[in-house]
Amino acid sequence: MRVSRKWSPAVTGVLLVAAAALPARAGEVAAAGSKPTVRFGGGVTVAAPTGEFADHVDVAGGLSGYALFGRPAGILALRLDGGWLIYGEQTLSRPVPGTGGLVVEDVVTTDNWIAQIALGPQLMARSGRVRPYGNAFAGGSYFATTSELVRPRFDHRLFVVGSDPFRTTTHYDDFTWHYGGGAGMLIGLGSGHTALDIGVRYVANNPVRYLTDNDPVDGIPRRSEGHLIEFHIGVSGN
Repeated sequence: MRVSRKWSPAVTGVLLVAAAALPARAGEVAAAGSKPTVRFGGGVTVAAPTGEFADHVDVAGGLSGYALFGRPAGILALRLDGGWLIYGEQTLSRPVPGTGGLVVEDVVTTDNWIAQIALGPQLMARSGRVRPYGNAFAGGSYFATTSELVRPRFDHRLFVVGSDPFRTTTHYDDFTWHYGGGAGMLIGLGSGHTALDIGVRYVANNPVRYLTDNDPVDGIPRRSEGHLIEFHIGVSGN
């Protein structure tokens, strides 16, 4: 696995702002006389590659979630994001013995995917049915291509073994740093503390090596920046 050493000045700036967020939060909480809480949110994400990455990948989709540390009615909070996106999938099938080729079964799936984690400050409207927000972040992205057996394996007790090291192979992986920013809004649902979360963010991945659907798993990986525009919809604590 290769680690990109290219740090953008924007990454350093975002991390400094994030580090400064905690003391700012302490002063805000003391003035308001209330304690910060941790709120959670999550949903589905669709991502559109941009730049050179878009020449090799059409679209990505997956799940994302976050934890938000701050006073519920405060403007400033610290946000931790995590996500998983799949940008390619192939399935190998074969005829089932004894069926004359009339029935086929899936044997192996090969996935191209990205795991992300990031940290940064978020600014959000204090209250209201609709609460706009904006955030900046920096973190890391893990690109990987893996294959997994589709058919379940049975052990000697006839229990299905859902996942084990003998069923999955990692053909190639790489890690790179990223930074970016996003914006969105929380729309209150009912009279409770749950809100619809709609947002978009730009993720600037530094140069990274990766495989696509058109690449042999034992071939030479591609290398480019992996920039993404991600659209998110889900639910969140308001």
